[in-house]
Amino acid sequence: MSITIRRVQALLSKDLTITGDQTYTGAVDFSGASSVTFLGGTFTPTITFSTVGDLSVSYTTRTGRYTKVGDRVDFNISLDFTPTFTTATGNFRVAGLPFTCDANIFAPCAYGSGGGGDAPNFGAGNTMIAPRVQGGQSYVQMYGVQSNAGVTALTDSNVTTGVNRAFQIQGTYFV
Repeated sequence: MSITIRRVQALLSKDLTITGDQTYTGAVDFSGASSVTFLGGTFTPTITFSTVGDLSVSYTTRTGRYTKVGDRVDFNISLDFTPTFTTATGNFRVAGLPFTCDANIFAPCAYGSGGGGDAPNFGAGNTMIAPRVQGGQSYVQMYGVQSNAGVTALTDSNVTTGVNRAFQIQGTYFV
């Protein structure tokens, strides 16, 4: 397994400091570390549903960046995509977060639409999109906020097949 970690600083009890862009293949043992700080990394977010079915997604932009300090993960996702499906069903999700969220936590995120197709339109009645990192999972569940109706999960019925969408998600969760 090979992982690339950018801008890493690790302060170990043996006064060893690693700084700069590094590529490392193999295992790293931080036992005895007085503190470990990871600043930066990337991941590949993926559009999906509870039941993937025949979902096919064409991406124009697909980036994920994170910072992990201790058990806190801050992340940014930018997506511009066109989903095509007939049998995909269930909750609309952005999968691929770099770490699984603590099972006892539910973490709201910030959402911004931009650039493509009908990005802000996820079904009639949804006045705002409210993504959340689900406890015990490594995905962002997408929710719609409706006037006088509360918050409901966005599903395949809120995502039109063959229509371009673009948005950004920013959030924090704990592992």
